[in-house]
Amino acid sequence: MTHGPTIGLIDDDVNIRVALDSLLRAVGYQTAVFSSASEFLECGRENVQCIILDIRMPGISGLELQSRLASEGCGMPVIFMTGHLNDRIKERAIRNGARCVLSKPVEQGDILRCIAHALGKEGNIAPDA
Repeated sequence: MTHGPTIGLIDDDVNIRVALDSLLRAVGYQTAVFSSASEFLECGRENVQCIILDIRMPGISGLELQSRLASEGCGMPVIFMTGHLNDRIKERAIRNGARCVLSKPVEQGDILRCIAHALGKEGNIAPDA
C-alpha cells in the first residue's frame, strides 16, 4: 500500500508509463497515469502533487502543458523526461519553471532525486523516508 505523494505520469509511450509506474509504486509513491496532456487536463488533477512528462507528445506538447499550468497559476512541480532534448528546449523548460529536465534513457536514481527535489525533499529518495 502506498502512502506517498501522487505523481502524475504523462507520456504517449506505454512502455515509459508502465516502467515509471512500477518504479514509483515500488518506492512508495502513488501514481496517476495519463497517455496525453489532454487526458491529464480532462481527467482531474486535484490529487497530483508533481508531474513527469515528455516534451514532445501528440496534441498538447509537454512545453505547452507547462505553459498552460503556469498561466493558470498552478504551482505543481514539473519534471521533463524526454528523448528530444537540446539546450534551447532545456533552457525554455527551466525558464518556465521545470524542476528538472532529463534526457532519456534515465537512470532510476536520477528520476527519484528529481522527484525528491521537486517535492522539496532533496535529502530523501523515497517519499516516506
